[in-house]
Amino acid sequence: LRNLESDTRRMWAADMLGRIADARAATPLIDSLGDVNPEVRAKAAAGLGAMRDARAVDRLLELLLSDPIPFVRTRVAHALGAIGHPRVIDHLVHGLGDAEWWVRIRAVEALEQLGAPAAGALLVALEDEDSEVRRRAGMALERTGYVQGCLETIEAEGFRADVFKVLQLIGQSGATEVLFEKLPTCSGKTQELLVRIVGDIGNPAAVLILLPLLSLSGDARLRSRLVEALGKLGCTEATPQIVGCLKDPDEWVRSAAIAALVASPPAGEADNLIRLLRDPQPPTRRAACTVLATLGDAGQFSALLEALSD
Repeated sequence: LRNLESDTRRMWAADMLGRIADARAATPLIDSLGDVNPEVRAKAAAGLGAMRDARAVDRLLELLLSDPIPFVRTRVAHALGAIGHPRVIDHLVHGLGDAEWWVRIRAVEALEQLGAPAAGALLVALEDEDSEVRRRAGMALERTGYVQGCLETIEAEGFRADVFKVLQLIGQSGATEVLFEKLPTCSGKTQELLVRIVGDIGNPAAVLILLPLLSLSGDARLRSRLVEALGKLGCTEATPQIVGCLKDPDEWVRSAAIAALVASPPAGEADNLIRLLRDPQPPTRRAACTVLATLGDAGQFSALLEALSD
């Protein structure tokens, strides 16, 4: 480790000492965290993580927040996670308040390595002012199983405001993989709640999941939630199906469709709406009339005049 003439020898020495994991090597490896060669620093950090020596925590935290080389910071984060000293979380929470966004990201990466005990700190990072920090925190919560745990809580207990809010924040951060995978496979109240969350998240990719559910669902309550979510997403691909929901036999589904179409007037659907003014069901005609009135197009004037004699 003291052979300044050979980076390769120092690198292999750090690697071997880490693998041996003899406590006598801890101090020399801590010193090697300041080596000029990034490979040596990375190997030293990995070795200290394998030893789980708490004496290395302060130096590792310093390196995590200051080392310019990404793969070194990754090894340091893994080492801190492996050591798992209680002080680590406190220091990293402090790092989440740093003025530099990249320092906050390094803190999030290290917290992920600590697993479940660090979940509370990662939740704080979900409301960071920087979108990349929020995204990294959301992904970390996904990978550590926290999101899956929240979904299991909803399945077991139903609606819980705190869990609902957390899933919203995680989804809004951009971490949607677990939510999107779960949505088509769950049922009942759980599916309703996830539809509400997905609508609030505002990710247009959710349309590809919500539209098939709307076509297949025989549950009016779920259909109304699906239409409401699609309306919030504001994607034109969903407009024809939402217009079709103006004919739904359930009043709540029709109301949700009206609200969605009024909030985002359906361009190119005027002819379909005019045809609905002649539907045999009065509720359908009323729904079509309400939406037509919001289009502001003189082309619908004669159709609405005719509807005066309904």
